[in-house]
Amino acid sequence: DKMINQMNRVIDGEVIKKAKEKGMSINEVLTLASVVQMEAGLDTEGMSKVAAVFYNRLAADGKLGSSPTCYYGDSFKNDDERYDTYKIKGLPPGPLCSPGKEAIKAVLYPEENFSDYLYFVTDKNGKFYFHKTYAEQTATVNRLKQEGNWIYEYFD
Repeated sequence: DKMINQMNRVIDGEVIKKAKEKGMSINEVLTLASVVQMEAGLDTEGMSKVAAVFYNRLAADGKLGSSPTCYYGDSFKNDDERYDTYKIKGLPPGPLCSPGKEAIKAVLYPEENFSDYLYFVTDKNGKFYFHKTYAEQTATVNRLKQEGNWIYEYFD
């Protein structure tokens, strides 16, 4: 009951209206917000930029390409990779966690003027670096590795 009551406080009329304006169901909002939450953690300031990057990726080739989704399905017997957003197009079938209000807000109100960004990475302290090109992304990853400021990533 507590979880449902909290969800009803967060998923209010404004959220429902904005989701409809974006052509999204509440499940889609919560699913994308859960991925944003897992990527951004407690960095609420970075969430709207992460959400914008995900929208850009969906528009570009249909794939989110989010590292946390690669591991989520592994916990299921006979994983069919439907949560691995490097392999599937669109959103996974449902949320990967219970996203907070800030992650939901970020999905509904992604960073404006961020349409050219397709990549991001965080360092071991959780600082975000956003990039427009894969070459920029690779250069930052290499620099972070040289500085000893790199964390494990899906492609290592």
